[in-house]
Amino acid sequence: MEKSIKKITLITNIVIVALSALAFVAGLIVVITNGESATGKDLAVSITSIMALIAIALILAFTIIQLASNIKQLIKVLIMIVVAVVVFFLCYLIAPTESSETAKKVGMEPSIYRIIGASLYFGYIILGGVVLALIGSFAYVKIKN
Repeated sequence: MEKSIKKITLITNIVIVALSALAFVAGLIVVITNGESATGKDLAVSITSIMALIAIALILAFTIIQLASNIKQLIKVLIMIVVAVVVFFLCYLIAPTESSETAKKVGMEPSIYRIIGASLYFGYIILGGVVLALIGSFAYVKIKN
């Protein structure tokens, strides 16, 4: 099992490096043409999107493989996912329902504006949790010593 994971990781790394090189070349095309190459921009965005999708798929695959080997950890992760979904839903409920002037100028739908607002609130909550965990960690170390 571990040998096959190493092979998959190696192949994926090679693919990501090749895609990175292509994205770099596409970016160079955009820079050389002073941003007038729509093909270069489209290619760079497409390649970057593919790289992001590959990374997300691998993260999910390795997480599922790891969780399948440890049932207790699986239950903890599922509880955390449910908590995150509930918190995001609460953020969505308190997010602004009307678009700002800037959002209206660029033609953004109110539903998209609300999802962006909920995502920002969710990010703020996560950031606050990280800061509290950091402070708690320092306090725990100080109290323990």
